Amino acid sequence: MLFKAQGSKRRLTVALAAAGVALGVAAPGADAGIYSVYSCKKPTGAGAPTDGWTAEQVGGSFSNPVNSCMSGGSLMAQLNGDHAQPVGSRITWRFAAPPNTKLWNFWVWRSASSTTGADTNATPLEFTSWPTASHTDARDACVGAFGCLGLGSHGSWNAPGNFYDAGAPDGISDVFFTAACGGTAGWSCADRNSATPMSDMRVHAFRAYLQDDTDPVPAGIVSGTLTQPGPHKGSRSVSFNATDTGSGIYRGIVDVRRAGQTTFAPVYSAVLDSNGGRCADAGANPSDDHEFLYRVPCKLSTGGSVDLDTTTVPDGTHELRVRVEDASGNRSIVYGPVAFEVDNVPPPAPVDPDGDGPADGRPSIAGAAKVGNTLVGERGTWSGSGISYATAWLRCVSAADEGTCTTIPGATGSQLELTNADLGYFIRYRVTATNAEGETTVASAPAGPVRTAAGELPHCADGIDNDGDGKVDDADAGCSERGDGSENSDGPACSNGKDDDGDGKVDGDDPGCSGAGDTSEESQSGGDRASGGIIVPGGEAPSPPAPALGTPNNGVNASNRAQITITGTRRRKVKFGRRIATVVTLRDENGRPIAGARVSVLERMSVPSANWMPAREPLVTDGDGKMRWLIPAKFGRTIRYAYKANLANADFQSTADVVLNVGSKTTVKSNRSFFRNGETIRFSGQVKSRPVPVAGVLIDLQARVGKRWQTFETTRTRSTGKWATKYTFRATRGLQTYTFRARVRKDTGFPYAMSRSRILKVRVAG
Repeated sequence: MLFKAQGSKRRLTVALAAAGVALGVAAPGADAGIYSVYSCKKPTGAGAPTDGWTAEQVGGSFSNPVNSCMSGGSLMAQLNGDHAQPVGSRITWRFAAPPNTKLWNFWVWRSASSTTGADTNATPLEFTSWPTASHTDARDACVGAFGCLGLGSHGSWNAPGNFYDAGAPDGISDVFFTAACGGTAGWSCADRNSATPMSDMRVHAFRAYLQDDTDPVPAGIVSGTLTQPGPHKGSRSVSFNATDTGSGIYRGIVDVRRAGQTTFAPVYSAVLDSNGGRCADAGANPSDDHEFLYRVPCKLSTGGSVDLDTTTVPDGTHELRVRVEDASGNRSIVYGPVAFEVDNVPPPAPVDPDGDGPADGRPSIAGAAKVGNTLVGERGTWSGSGISYATAWLRCVSAADEGTCTTIPGATGSQLELTNADLGYFIRYRVTATNAEGETTVASAPAGPVRTAAGELPHCADGIDNDGDGKVDDADAGCSERGDGSENSDGPACSNGKDDDGDGKVDGDDPGCSGAGDTSEESQSGGDRASGGIIVPGGEAPSPPAPALGTPNNGVNASNRAQITITGTRRRKVKFGRRIATVVTLRDENGRPIAGARVSVLERMSVPSANWMPAREPLVTDGDGKMRWLIPAKFGRTIRYAYKANLANADFQSTADVVLNVGSKTTVKSNRSFFRNGETIRFSGQVKSRPVPVAGVLIDLQARVGKRWQTFETTRTRSTGKWATKYTFRATRGLQTYTFRARVRKDTGFPYAMSRSRILKVRVAG
């Protein structure tokens, strides 16, 4: 409103810089490429630096600009009331964006006042002007003592009337807050003869949203233990250098994509260089860590190192990458993605259940080591989870040297009945524990030596040279296979007419006794054994023969070397609910069509550990060896065409696969189509693609900002596929139309590719 006094053409106005349209979808500080800078007041209300602010003075006599922000005051611009001020006189505070950035939006807490004098020869004018230094584009202006009342109170800086939310179009680099005398050239604003200022503009607190459109750039060589071959344990690091032209290098981020997952997830991030404390989050919004007190908070060029505690990542082989981020959220990859193996969890091991120090959870043996007794093995207590166990009993020549032990054939249970074959040996119970982390084999302490039922120990087993030949007796009767076989004071064991190894047969095929007994007795040397009437060298059974194939009878020109071909690509993208045509041809090795053949059709869902299942009834080839099927795209899966040359064969002789990547489908709707700023919209929908995992799948709500789609909310469906979420419009000015969509993420256990919903539009009035 303009007030005139008796023919005066001069005026005084207070105004605030403002232009453009503010984004009404998400707080701008949450966008990549956007960061905010607080001036004059921190989020807590304490004084803050005024980096980027400069004062300008043009024209007549006026007081100096005052900056009292650090002491709790404001940026103040005043025109004195006790001097006449020529038209065009002004005092200005200006904020400028740093090089290679621009103003995206700003919030300001400001107040202003202006007065008219008693002589009424002129009406003072105060205004603010932007974006150019011409001071001709006034926004949010107020005129005179009454017109400026709406701009708030000097005394209460955070009162609602002091707050102003503005927007800036592309290319704006600075904003002005000005107190001025305006009007027709040659006139002036009259002397008020008063200490009260003609006009008074104060900026109490300011938050600039700055846009940085350039990504940081990696520089130099990447090094560190993270870049070395694995497996990796404990803490690992990677070092690198980077440069930036806008907001500066902020932090390094380590991402891991776990086996079976489709997206990377950050597992570590850290500020690379604090820049003397400037490169630190100001902390107003817990969900936005790109808030600072300086326009270029971080160094434009710096080196840094990021660490990764590999114990925070499950053991196994994953993918790893390292990114560098600038202060506005722009990111670049400096290393990877590369395969990354983690192995922190040790394989199973015996534990100390009672905490007394020794690992007394190791395997043990109960029972007296006498022929005829039964020993009982205890596998002990082991660390780890998901363990499977394999056990075996051992005969050992030496109690101290486990290297002298050999396994007892067929003895893999928890009990062992001692026979004459065990006489003089020491017995151990061996346990092999295996889980996903590896395997560990531990044997019990030795039991023995094994004595007769009467408690006697044969000479061969007492470790003494009983016959005085300078050798320890280790092959006497009753102790066959005790050691190296070089000592034999009592003659070959096979010729003593006894069953020395306790198998119910007289030993007649031991070394040195060929033909002396039954040839069905296995060799006492332990080197050969019988298998189906064939003596197999080295103790290994022959590989089972391949299953016999029947005479080819499945179709004309049936062949064990038939080939299946599929027309078109083997990996296809299909929309949910559509069908895809396939033409499959079956030929023999000479290229002749196999007509009238039955071909099985199998499918395996695109989820971990899925099994092959019949997809439909078998197809039959036509006279050209072809078959056609219009495959329904009900979910992501692999289709396999499989042919048996003889229908009685156990296995297929030829297969061919086609992989269907099927996009999922979700509905999306809103509770209304028109809203006002400050109201809440409710989005809802249902994923129609089945099956949906019990834990649901992730839904990203996105809004179109320029040519980009930006995610502003993420929710998860229920097991029924239904989902809902809310959003409140907080920064809409004027009448705006917003465009939304829902994106369904790919998820483990959900056999569908990422997809997007239809477009949804709503109108919002600010």
